[in-house]
Amino acid sequence: MEKTNYRFFDPTIANNTVLRINAYGNFLTIFDYSAASKLEISIGGEPFEKIRSGVSIQLRQGDDFSYVEFKNETGASVQVQFALTSGSITDKSISISGELDCDISTDTLETPAKVTATAVAAAVSIAADTDQREIVIENHSANIVWLGDSAVDGAVTRGIRLFQSTKIVLSTSAAIYLHAPAGASDLTYMRLTK
Repeated sequence: MEKTNYRFFDPTIANNTVLRINAYGNFLTIFDYSAASKLEISIGGEPFEKIRSGVSIQLRQGDDFSYVEFKNETGASVQVQFALTSGSITDKSISISGELDCDISTDTLETPAKVTATAVAAAVSIAADTDQREIVIENHSANIVWLGDSAVDGAVTRGIRLFQSTKIVLSTSAAIYLHAPAGASDLTYMRLTK
C-alpha cells in the first residue's frame, strides 16, 4: 500500500458493526463524531479502545499502520470525521456555542466599604451583587481571614486564606463569606460593577 500525505474520511458507521479503513500512515486524528457515547478504535490490529472526538494518535517513529477499524456499539449509527497521514495534523478550528458575554469591562468602581470578619465561621458575608464583575478584598488586620462560600471554616482550612495586608481580586457576583478564627478582623472591599 502506498504512503499518503493526507487522507480525510467521513463515513457513517451502522450500529453494532466494525468498519475497516485500509489506509497507510502513522498518525490519526478524530475531528468529530455524532455519538454521545464513545466509539472504539483499533489501529493496525491492536485491541479496541474507546476514543473521543479531538484525539490524535501518533505511532512510535518507524511504526506504521495499514488499516484502522472503528467499532460502533453506541446504539445508533454514527458519523465520524477523521484523517490519516504519514506525518502530523494540526487542527486550529474552534467551535463555540451558546451566548458569550464579551463585555468584561467595568463601568463603575464603587466606594470601598469596611466589613469585620468574626471568630464565628461564615457569620459575616459580603452580599451577592448581580451587577458585580469583580471584587477586590484587602485584609487590614494582623489576623488571617478565610474567604469562601457558606461552608468557609478556617479551623479546618476550608476556604482561601487572606494574610495581613494582602489583597485578592475575585471574579464573582456571589456572596463571599468570611471567618477570622483569631477574632474580629477588619477588611475593606471594592466592587467593580457593570
